[in-house]
Amino acid sequence: MSFLTKYRSLKSRLAFIFLTVFICLFSGVFLWSQTNFTVGTYNLEKYEVEKSGEFTNKSKKIIESIRQMNVDVLGLVEMGSLMSSAYLLNELNQEGLDYAYYEWMRSNDGHLHLAVFSRYPLKNIVHHKKDKYRLDARSYTLKRGILEATVQVSDDYTFTVLLTHLKSQVESPHLDQREVRLEESKVLRNKVEQILSKDPAANLVVFGDLNDRYSSPPLRTILGTAAGKTKLLDARPIEPNGDSLPDERTRGKFRSIAWTHFYSKEDSYSRLDYILYSPSLRAQFQPEEAIVVRVPNWGVASDHRPIRAGFTIPAAKAQPKSVLKLKPEPKPALR
Repeated sequence: MSFLTKYRSLKSRLAFIFLTVFICLFSGVFLWSQTNFTVGTYNLEKYEVEKSGEFTNKSKKIIESIRQMNVDVLGLVEMGSLMSSAYLLNELNQEGLDYAYYEWMRSNDGHLHLAVFSRYPLKNIVHHKKDKYRLDARSYTLKRGILEATVQVSDDYTFTVLLTHLKSQVESPHLDQREVRLEESKVLRNKVEQILSKDPAANLVVFGDLNDRYSSPPLRTILGTAAGKTKLLDARPIEPNGDSLPDERTRGKFRSIAWTHFYSKEDSYSRLDYILYSPSLRAQFQPEEAIVVRVPNWGVASDHRPIRAGFTIPAAKAQPKSVLKLKPEPKPALR
Protein backbone atom coordinates (compact mmCIF):
# COMPACT_ATOMS: atom_id res chain seq x y z
CA MET A 1 0.00 0.00 0.00
CA SER A 2 1.46 3.36 -1.01
CA PHE A 3 2.09 6.15 1.46
CA LEU A 4 -0.61 8.25 -0.16
CA THR A 5 -3.19 5.47 0.23
CA LYS A 6 -2.24 4.96 3.88
CA TYR A 7 -2.48 8.71 4.48
CA ARG A 8 -5.92 8.94 2.95
CA SER A 9 -7.13 5.94 4.97
CA LEU A 10 -5.82 7.42 8.22
CA LYS A 11 -7.33 10.79 7.39
CA SER A 12 -10.76 9.21 6.85
CA ARG A 13 -10.56 7.32 10.14
CA LEU A 14 -9.50 10.43 12.07
CA ALA A 15 -12.38 12.38 10.54
CA PHE A 16 -14.83 9.66 11.61
CA ILE A 17 -13.39 9.56 15.15
CA PHE A 18 -13.56 13.36 15.39
CA LEU A 19 -17.19 13.35 14.22
CA THR A 20 -18.12 10.65 16.75
CA VAL A 21 -16.47 12.53 19.63
CA PHE A 22 -18.16 15.76 18.55
CA ILE A 23 -21.59 14.13 18.49
CA CYS A 24 -21.06 12.65 21.96
CA LEU A 25 -19.91 15.98 23.36
CA PHE A 26 -22.78 17.76 21.62
CA SER A 27 -25.25 15.32 23.13
CA GLY A 28 -23.70 15.72 26.54
CA VAL A 29 -24.04 19.48 26.39
CA PHE A 30 -27.52 19.63 24.95
CA LEU A 31 -29.15 16.82 26.90
CA TRP A 32 -29.93 16.80 30.59
CA SER A 33 -32.31 15.09 32.90
CA GLN A 34 -35.72 16.74 33.03
CA THR A 35 -36.14 17.23 36.76
CA ASN A 36 -38.94 19.79 37.06
CA PHE A 37 -42.02 21.24 35.43
CA THR A 38 -43.94 24.49 35.76
CA VAL A 39 -47.62 25.34 35.46
CA GLY A 40 -49.42 28.66 35.26
CA THR A 41 -52.84 30.17 34.79
CA TYR A 42 -53.96 33.50 33.34
CA ASN A 43 -57.36 35.15 32.92
CA LEU A 44 -57.12 37.01 29.59
CA GLU A 45 -60.18 39.23 30.14
CA LYS A 46 -62.17 38.37 27.02
CA TYR A 47 -59.34 37.76 24.56
CA GLU A 48 -60.94 38.06 21.14
CA VAL A 49 -59.04 39.03 17.99
CA GLU A 50 -60.18 42.30 16.47
CA LYS A 51 -58.67 45.03 14.30
CA SER A 52 -58.03 47.81 16.77
CA GLY A 53 -55.12 49.49 18.42
CA GLU A 54 -56.52 48.57 21.84
CA PHE A 55 -56.48 44.86 21.02
CA THR A 56 -52.97 45.09 19.52
CA ASN A 57 -51.66 46.65 22.74
CA LYS A 58 -53.58 44.15 24.87
CA SER A 59 -52.22 41.17 22.94
CA LYS A 60 -48.64 42.43 23.06
CA LYS A 61 -48.83 42.84 26.82
CA ILE A 62 -50.37 39.37 27.22
CA ILE A 63 -47.53 37.87 25.19
CA GLU A 64 -45.00 39.78 27.30
CA SER A 65 -46.65 38.43 30.45
CA ILE A 66 -46.68 34.85 29.17
CA ARG A 67 -43.03 35.15 28.20
CA GLN A 68 -42.32 36.30 31.74
CA MET A 69 -44.26 33.29 33.07
CA ASN A 70 -42.34 30.86 30.84
CA VAL A 71 -44.31 27.83 32.05
CA ASP A 72 -44.51 24.35 30.58
CA VAL A 73 -48.28 24.07 30.95
CA LEU A 74 -50.46 27.16 30.67
CA GLY A 75 -54.15 27.25 31.61
CA LEU A 76 -56.05 30.15 30.03
CA VAL A 77 -59.52 31.37 30.98
CA GLU A 78 -61.69 33.96 29.24
CA MET A 79 -60.11 32.77 26.01
CA GLY A 80 -61.98 33.88 22.91
CA SER A 81 -62.88 31.91 19.82
CA LEU A 82 -60.99 29.10 18.18
CA MET A 83 -59.43 31.61 15.80
CA SER A 84 -58.25 33.74 18.74
CA SER A 85 -56.50 30.72 20.29
CA ALA A 86 -54.76 29.97 17.00
CA TYR A 87 -53.74 33.62 16.71
CA LEU A 88 -52.25 33.68 20.22
CA LEU A 89 -50.40 30.40 19.66
CA ASN A 90 -48.87 31.79 16.48
CA GLU A 91 -47.85 35.05 18.17
CA LEU A 92 -46.22 33.14 21.04
CA ASN A 93 -44.41 30.89 18.58
CA GLN A 94 -42.92 33.93 16.86
CA GLU A 95 -41.61 35.06 20.24
CA GLY A 96 -39.89 31.70 20.81
CA LEU A 97 -42.59 30.13 23.00
CA ASP A 98 -43.51 26.97 21.15
CA TYR A 99 -46.51 25.25 22.73
CA ALA A 100 -46.72 22.26 20.42
CA TYR A 101 -49.68 20.72 22.25
CA TYR A 102 -52.92 22.50 23.05
CA GLU A 103 -56.60 22.02 23.72
CA TRP A 104 -59.42 24.54 23.35
CA MET A 105 -62.79 23.97 24.97
CA ARG A 106 -65.95 25.84 24.08
CA SER A 107 -67.84 26.98 27.16
CA ASN A 108 -71.57 26.74 27.60
CA ASP A 109 -71.88 30.51 27.93
CA GLY A 110 -70.72 30.93 24.34
CA HIS A 111 -67.85 33.39 24.72
CA LEU A 112 -65.60 32.80 27.76
CA HIS A 113 -63.78 29.63 26.74
CA LEU A 114 -60.95 27.56 28.27
CA ALA A 115 -57.61 26.54 26.74
CA VAL A 116 -54.50 24.63 27.78
CA PHE A 117 -51.18 25.24 25.98
CA SER A 118 -48.44 22.70 26.72
CA ARG A 119 -44.86 21.87 25.84
CA TYR A 120 -45.62 18.25 26.66
CA PRO A 121 -48.13 15.87 25.05
CA LEU A 122 -51.70 16.04 26.33
CA LYS A 123 -53.76 12.86 26.60
CA ASN A 124 -56.96 11.60 28.22
CA ILE A 125 -58.59 14.93 27.43
CA VAL A 126 -62.12 15.40 28.75
CA HIS A 127 -64.44 18.37 28.22
CA HIS A 128 -66.68 18.39 31.29
CA LYS A 129 -69.60 20.44 29.96
CA LYS A 130 -72.69 18.47 30.89
CA ASP A 131 -72.35 18.40 34.69
CA LYS A 132 -75.39 19.84 36.43
CA TYR A 133 -76.32 21.22 39.84
CA ARG A 134 -79.65 22.18 41.41
CA LEU A 135 -80.74 25.50 42.85
CA ASP A 136 -84.25 26.58 43.78
CA ALA A 137 -85.65 23.26 42.56
CA ARG A 138 -84.21 23.81 39.10
CA SER A 139 -81.31 22.17 37.27
CA TYR A 140 -78.43 24.19 35.81
CA THR A 141 -75.36 23.33 33.73
CA LEU A 142 -71.84 24.64 34.42
CA LYS A 143 -71.43 27.77 32.33
CA ARG A 144 -67.68 27.49 31.66
CA GLY A 145 -67.18 23.80 32.32
CA ILE A 146 -63.98 22.02 33.37
CA LEU A 147 -61.16 21.08 31.03
CA GLU A 148 -59.30 17.94 32.10
CA ALA A 149 -56.07 16.66 30.57
CA THR A 150 -53.17 14.40 31.50
CA VAL A 151 -49.72 15.86 30.79
CA GLN A 152 -47.05 13.35 29.70
CA VAL A 153 -43.82 14.91 30.98
CA SER A 154 -41.75 11.74 30.47
CA ASP A 155 -42.27 8.06 29.76
CA ASP A 156 -42.67 7.45 33.50
CA TYR A 157 -44.16 10.68 34.78
CA THR A 158 -47.55 12.31 34.24
CA PHE A 159 -49.80 14.73 36.05
CA THR A 160 -53.42 15.69 35.50
CA VAL A 161 -54.78 19.22 35.28
CA LEU A 162 -58.30 20.48 35.91
CA LEU A 163 -58.79 23.98 34.50
CA THR A 164 -61.93 25.95 35.30
CA HIS A 165 -63.50 29.38 35.66
CA LEU A 166 -66.16 29.66 38.34
CA LYS A 167 -69.06 32.13 38.39
CA SER A 168 -67.97 35.74 38.83
CA GLN A 169 -69.06 37.90 41.77
CA VAL A 170 -71.34 39.92 39.50
CA GLU A 171 -74.90 39.33 40.58
CA SER A 172 -77.23 37.39 38.28
CA PRO A 173 -80.86 38.46 37.74
CA HIS A 174 -82.37 35.23 39.01
CA LEU A 175 -79.69 33.47 41.08
CA ASP A 176 -77.40 34.41 43.96
CA GLN A 177 -73.83 34.45 42.59
CA ARG A 178 -72.46 33.03 45.87
CA GLU A 179 -74.82 30.06 45.73
CA VAL A 180 -74.00 29.42 42.06
CA ARG A 181 -70.28 29.47 42.75
CA LEU A 182 -70.68 27.12 45.71
CA GLU A 183 -72.61 24.61 43.61
CA GLU A 184 -70.01 24.84 40.83
CA SER A 185 -67.26 24.24 43.40
CA LYS A 186 -69.04 21.05 44.51
CA VAL A 187 -68.98 19.78 40.93
CA LEU A 188 -65.26 20.56 40.70
CA ARG A 189 -64.57 18.89 44.05
CA ASN A 190 -66.40 15.80 42.82
CA LYS A 191 -63.95 15.60 39.88
CA VAL A 192 -61.06 15.83 42.33
CA GLU A 193 -62.55 13.06 44.49
CA GLN A 194 -63.07 10.80 41.47
CA ILE A 195 -59.43 11.14 40.42
CA LEU A 196 -57.92 10.73 43.89
CA SER A 197 -60.24 7.93 45.01
CA LYS A 198 -59.20 5.97 41.93
CA ASP A 199 -55.51 6.70 42.58
CA PRO A 200 -54.63 8.40 45.92
CA ALA A 201 -51.09 8.94 44.63
CA ALA A 202 -52.24 10.74 41.49
CA ASN A 203 -50.41 13.95 40.64
CA LEU A 204 -53.17 16.53 40.25
CA VAL A 205 -53.18 20.29 39.67
CA VAL A 206 -56.39 22.33 39.88
CA PHE A 207 -56.01 25.83 38.50
CA GLY A 208 -57.88 28.76 37.04
CA ASP A 209 -60.04 31.67 38.14
CA LEU A 210 -62.06 30.47 41.15
CA ASN A 211 -63.49 33.93 41.79
CA ASP A 212 -63.49 33.85 45.59
CA ARG A 213 -61.40 34.28 48.73
CA TYR A 214 -59.33 31.48 50.21
CA SER A 215 -61.56 31.31 53.30
CA SER A 216 -64.81 31.25 51.30
CA PRO A 217 -67.15 28.22 51.23
CA PRO A 218 -66.37 27.50 47.53
CA LEU A 219 -62.62 27.39 48.16
CA ARG A 220 -63.02 25.30 51.32
CA THR A 221 -65.18 22.92 49.30
CA ILE A 222 -62.62 22.56 46.51
CA LEU A 223 -59.71 22.12 48.92
CA GLY A 224 -61.47 19.44 50.98
CA THR A 225 -61.36 18.79 54.70
CA ALA A 226 -58.18 18.60 56.73
CA ALA A 227 -59.19 15.15 57.99
CA GLY A 228 -59.39 13.74 54.49
CA LYS A 229 -56.44 12.27 52.65
CA THR A 230 -57.52 14.06 49.48
CA LYS A 231 -57.23 17.62 50.79
CA LEU A 232 -55.60 19.82 48.17
CA LEU A 233 -52.75 22.16 49.00
CA ASP A 234 -52.44 25.80 47.98
CA ALA A 235 -49.36 26.94 46.04
CA ARG A 236 -50.17 30.54 47.05
CA PRO A 237 -48.04 32.36 44.48
CA ILE A 238 -46.66 35.66 45.74
CA GLU A 239 -45.14 38.70 44.12
CA PRO A 240 -41.32 38.48 43.87
CA ASN A 241 -40.65 41.94 45.28
CA GLY A 242 -37.51 41.17 47.25
CA ASP A 243 -39.13 39.78 50.39
CA SER A 244 -37.32 36.78 51.85
CA LEU A 245 -39.20 33.50 51.59
CA PRO A 246 -40.37 32.00 54.89
CA ASP A 247 -39.50 28.44 55.83
CA GLU A 248 -43.19 27.59 55.74
CA ARG A 249 -45.58 29.21 53.25
CA THR A 250 -48.62 29.43 55.49
CA ARG A 251 -51.22 32.20 55.50
CA GLY A 252 -50.95 34.36 58.58
CA LYS A 253 -47.36 33.33 59.29
CA PHE A 254 -45.91 36.07 57.08
CA ARG A 255 -47.05 39.07 55.05
CA SER A 256 -46.66 39.02 51.30
CA ILE A 257 -48.36 40.29 48.15
CA ALA A 258 -50.60 37.63 46.61
CA TRP A 259 -53.44 39.55 44.89
CA THR A 260 -54.24 38.59 41.30
CA HIS A 261 -57.29 40.72 40.37
CA PHE A 262 -58.17 44.41 40.35
CA TYR A 263 -61.81 45.51 40.42
CA SER A 264 -61.87 49.13 39.27
CA LYS A 265 -65.48 49.79 40.32
CA GLU A 266 -64.58 49.25 43.98
CA ASP A 267 -60.87 50.08 43.66
CA SER A 268 -60.13 46.71 45.28
CA TYR A 269 -57.42 44.09 44.89
CA SER A 270 -58.24 40.42 45.49
CA ARG A 271 -56.77 36.98 45.18
CA LEU A 272 -59.10 35.09 42.83
CA ASP A 273 -56.74 32.92 40.76
CA TYR A 274 -55.34 29.71 42.23
CA ILE A 275 -52.99 26.81 41.69
CA LEU A 276 -53.94 23.92 43.98
CA TYR A 277 -52.21 20.55 44.06
CA SER A 278 -52.71 17.04 45.42
CA PRO A 279 -50.91 15.60 48.48
CA SER A 280 -48.65 13.47 46.26
CA LEU A 281 -47.03 16.67 44.97
CA ARG A 282 -46.30 18.08 48.44
CA ALA A 283 -42.66 16.95 48.49
CA GLN A 284 -42.19 18.06 44.89
CA PHE A 285 -43.55 21.58 45.33
CA GLN A 286 -40.98 24.37 44.88
CA PRO A 287 -42.04 27.42 46.94
CA GLU A 288 -39.55 29.71 45.22
CA GLU A 289 -41.23 28.97 41.87
CA ALA A 290 -44.72 29.98 43.07
CA ILE A 291 -44.98 33.59 42.00
CA VAL A 292 -47.44 36.23 40.85
CA VAL A 293 -45.94 37.39 37.56
CA ARG A 294 -45.57 41.14 37.38
CA VAL A 295 -44.79 43.21 34.30
CA PRO A 296 -44.92 46.98 33.80
CA ASN A 297 -48.38 48.22 32.82
CA TRP A 298 -49.83 44.75 33.46
CA GLY A 299 -53.37 46.18 33.36
CA VAL A 300 -53.13 46.81 29.61
CA ALA A 301 -53.41 43.03 29.17
CA SER A 302 -56.09 42.08 31.67
CA ASP A 303 -57.71 42.89 35.00
CA HIS A 304 -55.94 39.75 36.30
CA ARG A 305 -52.27 39.01 36.84
CA PRO A 306 -50.86 35.60 35.82
CA ILE A 307 -49.53 33.14 38.39
CA ARG A 308 -47.19 30.17 38.17
CA ALA A 309 -45.84 27.31 40.29
CA GLY A 310 -43.07 24.75 39.92
CA PHE A 311 -42.61 21.13 40.93
CA THR A 312 -39.69 18.73 40.88
CA ILE A 313 -39.86 15.27 39.33
CA PRO A 314 -38.52 12.25 41.27
CA ALA A 315 -35.12 11.37 39.81
CA ALA A 316 -36.20 7.82 39.04
CA LYS A 317 -38.97 9.13 36.81
CA ALA A 318 -36.98 11.84 35.04
CA GLN A 319 -35.74 11.34 31.51
CA PRO A 320 -33.37 13.21 29.19
CA LYS A 321 -34.84 16.23 27.51
CA SER A 322 -33.27 17.80 24.43
CA VAL A 323 -32.65 21.51 24.18
CA LEU A 324 -32.91 21.26 20.42
CA LYS A 325 -36.32 22.29 19.10
CA LEU A 326 -37.68 19.26 17.35
CA LYS A 327 -40.56 19.83 14.98
CA PRO A 328 -43.59 18.03 16.47
CA GLU A 329 -45.94 15.96 14.43
CA PRO A 330 -48.75 18.07 13.01
CA LYS A 331 -51.73 18.33 15.36
CA PRO A 332 -55.23 18.34 13.96
CA ALA A 333 -56.89 21.74 13.77
CA LEU A 334 -58.15 23.17 17.04
CA ARG A 335 -61.62 21.95 17.85
